[in-house]
Order: sequence, then C-alpha cells, then structure tokens
Amino acid sequence: MIAQRLKQARLASGLSLAELAERLTASDIPITRAALSNYELGKRRPAASVVRGLSKELGVAPGYFLDAEPLAISWLSFRCCSRLGKLWSERIKARAEQIAEKASRLFDIVPTADRLDFPRRRSVQTEADADQAASALRQAWGLGIAPILSLCQTAEAHGAIVVAIDDVACVDNFAGFAGLIHGRRPLLVLNGQLPCDHRRFNLAHAIGHVVMDSDELPAKIAEGLAQRFASSLLVPPALVKGELGEHRRNLSLHELAMLKRRYGMSMAAWLYTARAHGVITELSYAALWAEFGRRGWKDCEPLACDSHEEPTRLRQLTMRALAEGLIDRGEAHALCPESDVVGVAPEPLPASKLRGAIREERRQRLLAVADAAATEYETNSDLTDCEACGKDDLSDGYG
Repeated sequence: MIAQRLKQARLASGLSLAELAERLTASDIPITRAALSNYELGKRRPAASVVRGLSKELGVAPGYFLDAEPLAISWLSFRCCSRLGKLWSERIKARAEQIAEKASRLFDIVPTADRLDFPRRRSVQTEADADQAASALRQAWGLGIAPILSLCQTAEAHGAIVVAIDDVACVDNFAGFAGLIHGRRPLLVLNGQLPCDHRRFNLAHAIGHVVMDSDELPAKIAEGLAQRFASSLLVPPALVKGELGEHRRNLSLHELAMLKRRYGMSMAAWLYTARAHGVITELSYAALWAEFGRRGWKDCEPLACDSHEEPTRLRQLTMRALAEGLIDRGEAHALCPESDVVGVAPEPLPASKLRGAIREERRQRLLAVADAAATEYETNSDLTDCEACGKDDLSDGYG
C-alpha cells in the first residue's frame, strides 16, 4: 500500500526519483534514488522519519501513505503532443487519480449524491455509428437538440468525475484524456488553461471514447470517430444543414462566429463539421482554413464562447457534506483545498443544539400564530358583533 501511494504522490508532484532524493537529503534525510525505488517497488518499507519527510516534500499528510489502495483506472485515450514527455503524462494521470479518489470518498459520505447513468459502451465502425452514439447519449440524458449550456456540469450530473489540470507548463501540449474507474465510472481530464470552446470540444471528444468502443480500430480512425462524435454531440447533425444550408460555395467568418456563440463550438470545429457533412467542398475548406492561419485563429479565435466548462461537483459535495455535519472543516480542506470552504463555511451545529434550535423556531411560530389570531378576534366585527347565547338556546333542538 505504501509503495503504490508513494509512487502516486511523487508522480503527482512532478518529481523524478532523483529529484525527490535530492530534496530529502537537503532536508537532513539522506537517502538515495535506489532506496526510493525500492520503496516504490515494495521491496523495503520506509522508517517513520522518512515517511514524515516524504509527506512534507510531496505535500500530503502522513496518513496518505496508509490509505486504501488507489482506484483501478483503465485509460482509454490520451490526447497530447509528443513533446509532453512521459513524466508529465504520468504526473497528470496521478493527479487525476488523486482527485477521483476524493470524489469517490464524497460519494461514500453523501451516498444520495452518487449517480451514474452513462450508457454502456457501444461498438462503432463508421461516422454514421458515431452520429448515432451522440444522438443516443442526448436522448438518454433528455437533452433534445438544444445547445448544451455546460457540457462539463452535464457530465458531472450524470456521474462522471471531471478534472481540470491547470499547469501552465503543459498548456500547449496537452488536450485531455478519458478513463474508466473500475471499468464503469468515467474519469474525464481536461487542460484547464485552454479556451472554453477548446475545453468543451475536448470534453465531448473524451466522452466519445467513454461511450464508444473503437478499441479494435487503428488509433487514427478511432480518433476521427471521437472527433465526429464530439461535433455531433455539441451540434446534432439535424441542425447542421438547418444552420448552414445544404450546399455552400463559401462560409462567412462572421457567420461562424455567431454560430460559435450560440452553440459553444469553435469556429474551427464548425468549419470541420461543414466539411464532414458535405456542406462545403474540400477546396473551400482548405481556403477557409488557410484564412484562419493568416489571421492567427488556429490557436486563438477572436470570440470567447459563453459556456461555463469548469468542474464544480467536488466543491459542491464538499460543501454539502460540511453543511450536513458529515465531515469537519479539516476533512473538507483535505478533500477540496481550492474551494476555500475553511474560511467561509459555517460550522455545523451539534445535534443537541440543532434540536434546541428547532424547538425554539417552532415556539416562535406558534406565538406568531397566536398573536395573529388575537388580532383577528379583536378587529373582525364578524367575530365580535354577535349575540350572546343563553342556556335555552344551547338546549333547543337537542332535548
């Protein structure tokens, strides 16, 4: 258990074995790279003093190394440039695993919040299959054909764990990737530094790898099908020709900008979609894409989309668990340190004080009702202007 946890924490910190050994040695814990390797391989167990040093250098609590085994995650895709490097790839995956474990812990604490209704993976072979998979997902989630306000929060609401990685060092090299936790729950990882429309399309692409089974296909074809799925999920094929027309000799860049704002899909993706559905020819596509290059729009388009593609589920569940007294502030900070719940969340009332508060609230409500009734009796002539009844009146008809 210590071996797995140590490797996960080291990778998440972005340190190599040699760099970690140097830091520990500088902190008066002399150790070699080989010794750390033996710890990670489970051949030796670190002493308590070494564990304390490791927790300090890796930014985790000492108890982290004694937690349960990491989640079993099968990675389905990893979209990045070759320049990213193995260490960065492993770091991103390790950090995603840590956040996924926190989310799983919150699902245990707040079981009513645990929902999972992603469809089972379906075999795809063609672009038509990818279109059908996107349509089936929209239907399963009750999305109709309207633009999706936030794909990130929609995916979270249906059980996915979404992680945004915000390291500037990998902003130009890393797009996103997808995995399955225990073969079922989607883990979707995004580059949080990319523009909103890029994050949105990359998320749709990752969802495509989750719901489509293209494992037996060549990687290039599988990526193309995920690309097709992403565009069909964001803009259903039935709307493409409705927005653009059946056949066009040219497209207006201003028109593409308006569609980007409406659907949250980049102008470049709209251009790709227009070509994919035969609205424009390859020649027109090439000319427009060259124009994108001249304007510097291939990497940064002129307009931002209005969607909010940031994960919120982990923070929300942390605040809910804290408000309901299921965790304390220390655990809330450990589960979601970036949420600043330690500084703003109210301390939950103990059970005894909570019961007292409920009794006092009920007493105050009863007093208010009594006061209202007294005022009504004093001021309502229908209640006060009535004749008194004598004993005979009370007995009439009942003898």
